[in-house]
Amino acid sequence: MNFTPGDIRIMIEKKFKTSSKYEFIVIAMIVSKPKETAFSILYHELTKAKIKNHRCEIFSTKDAALHFLNNF
Repeated sequence: MNFTPGDIRIMIEKKFKTSSKYEFIVIAMIVSKPKETAFSILYHELTKAKIKNHRCEIFSTKDAALHFLNNF
């Protein structure tokens, strides 16, 4: 992962602009490193406040992420 907190804001703005095209967006992030976790939490918190038709959860294993997506 080679981006900054400022890049996260840009990603959120782009997602906000395109989110109206979809009824609902579901994202499962899989992280394994402290920096990835921190950026994922930052993305999650900023997105949650700005995009209402969006659900993002953070996981440490692929199995947990797939369970979430399959049972959403």
